[in-house]
Amino acid sequence: MTMAFRYLSCPNYLGEMLEWCGRALATWSPAGLAFFLYAVANLAPRALANHRWYRRRFDDYPNRRKALIPGVV
Repeated sequence: MTMAFRYLSCPNYLGEMLEWCGRALATWSPAGLAFFLYAVANLAPRALANHRWYRRRFDDYPNRRKALIPGVV
């Protein structure tokens, strides 16, 4: 198990959001910001839904594991 999956249910979603954030900062354009906002609006709810599903499906799912941001959400 990779380190990220130890703390998050969906670290791949967080990684993609960070990539789009970097792209938005690098281009400093409305299009870059739009792609970042769309990624967050699409992936954050999916991460929360996946996390809820894991918690319902697996009785031994770790309580410390968060959906998207370590120690927060």
